[in-house]
Amino acid sequence: MARERISTTVDADTLARTRAVTGLADAPLLDRALAALLREEMHRHEIAALEQQPYGPDVWLTEGPVTDAAPWEGAVPVDVKAKVRAHRRKKS
Repeated sequence: MARERISTTVDADTLARTRAVTGLADAPLLDRALAALLREEMHRHEIAALEQQPYGPDVWLTEGPVTDAAPWEGAVPVDVKAKVRAHRRKKS
């Protein structure tokens, strides 16, 4: 893994508490924090994309209207979002 040197200022109390709780040195601590932030942002982007585009095979393949293959129009159902979240958790 390529490494990049950074120099930054962070909240001293949060850093001290995180060091104490995790027992990690700064580099692995920041690696884990950045990975968690990236997963969270990717998840947020996926949910936003699902909300903008109806969820169904016709839309994916032809960008046409949603048909009986996807029995809803408009916003993505809550249970579909939950399945996406569960799938994301399994992958991470």
